[in-house]
Amino acid sequence: MAAVVTFTDQKPNKRAKGGTLGKLIITWLGHTDGVATSASIPFNGVIRKITTDPGAAAPTSNYDVTLEDDLTAEDIAAGTLANRHTTTTEAVVPVLGTYFPVAFVGTFKAKVINSGSAKNGTITVYYE
Repeated sequence: MAAVVTFTDQKPNKRAKGGTLGKLIITWLGHTDGVATSASIPFNGVIRKITTDPGAAAPTSNYDVTLEDDLTAEDIAAGTLANRHTTTTEAVVPVLGTYFPVAFVGTFKAKVINSGSAKNGTITVYYE
């Protein structure tokens, strides 16, 4: 079975107290080797939160996710998406250093490894 990764970008909407908030939804289905890699995903914003949600075919415990910058191969999620839970939705707020939210302009690839064959899930990036 081939890996399948798709994404939908729900562009930012105005919030009540100013600013905007958008949502990038990445759905994935792992290959027989437990790996799923997306095509390049365009992104321009400041990451506020990332959630991982295992699908109906729950991935193997402690599967890993990276959001890899196409230019530098840096994980723009700052390593916060390692060791995801097999049945529970988890959320992280990636930061640089101690306090600085991750800002990114460019393209990246979502990569899932160690998920198990034909396992699936969703990665949601909330951003401004």
